[in-house]
Amino acid sequence: MPTEATFLAAADAFETAGGQADGAMAPVERALTPDVLEGGLLTDQVRLTLDRAAAIASDAAAHCRHAADACRWRAEQCRGYWQDVHRWQHAEAAYQRQARSWQTASAAHQTSPSVPDPGAPPRSPGAAPARPYGWIE
Repeated sequence: MPTEATFLAAADAFETAGGQADGAMAPVERALTPDVLEGGLLTDQVRLTLDRAAAIASDAAAHCRHAADACRWRAEQCRGYWQDVHRWQHAEAAYQRQARSWQTASAAHQTSPSVPDPGAPPRSPGAAPARPYGWIE
């Protein structure tokens, strides 16, 4: 399963690919000045082909940027989930300490009524956070 770091690395790679796709036609456009290829059927065919290639490159760049956005969003989801897990782990550890302390005090009170009643037991933090998506690691 990919992690936050994996998604962030993929986002960077998609951004780089999008930039490369955007710039793919620039060298051809710079080389294809009117004095290199001018007039005639070949010029029209080359221009049409290059226009189609530029549109495809632009479309590829847009898809790469969309994929980068999706990867960044997934990285945020991973980060949020693990922050929730760490908060829960700290709360659970505190609860376990408080529960042991309460059990000791409660047992002492049961054995000797002169020992103060510890009151209500501590409240559990509940279940660990569930993974919101199966792809979160």
